[in-house]
Amino acid sequence: MVTMIRRNSLNFVSSKWWNAGSSSSGRSPSFGSSVAVQKLRESKWFDSAEERIFCAVIEVGFVVELRHPETGESWFGVTAIETKKSMKPTAENIKIFSVKLSDSNRRLKIYNTSLDQLWKQGYRIRINNLYDKSKKAHSEKDILAQVKYATKTKMPFHNSQHFAEFCRYGDRPQDNRKRQISDCAKWGGTNMGATIIYFAMQTRNTKSDSK
Repeated sequence: MVTMIRRNSLNFVSSKWWNAGSSSSGRSPSFGSSVAVQKLRESKWFDSAEERIFCAVIEVGFVVELRHPETGESWFGVTAIETKKSMKPTAENIKIFSVKLSDSNRRLKIYNTSLDQLWKQGYRIRINNLYDKSKKAHSEKDILAQVKYATKTKMPFHNSQHFAEFCRYGDRPQDNRKRQISDCAKWGGTNMGATIIYFAMQTRNTKSDSK
């Protein structure tokens, strides 16, 4: 039932709401016609008055952009939905993970807040998965794992967009380890013993840094 609701919503949205960026010639952008058959890449801006539509199409792991119309503040985040799959999400169930400066050491730290709180503060939100055109997005499970890994290891990020793109597209921890082994084998020739020692040292250092 949930799948059917979302599919119908996508068809409705693609025909009415997602064509807000149409050109003056009257032609719809190439993306608009295919919204119903693929994950959304970009949307219009939404506020609380359009909660039903936004909640019908949002998915875990989407990159979203938030903007405050009065202050001009703009930042990026990654979505998580804290509700059972059989239930229709609301703004209260949708969490936005992002980064902000810590008061103690002025370093960016990861935090999350609910969409309904952001709407109460006056923010508007839109889906911004534009890099899906050129990069392969992780699964929902892996995106949430990326958020957890970045939080646990206190990864440094340049800004909120850097964080959001890491979670949706960035190298996963296991990918980094495989690359380390590959690099060691490349430069160490057939000396497998050196490869194993190198990998063990890197793993130990990673654990030490995360404490």
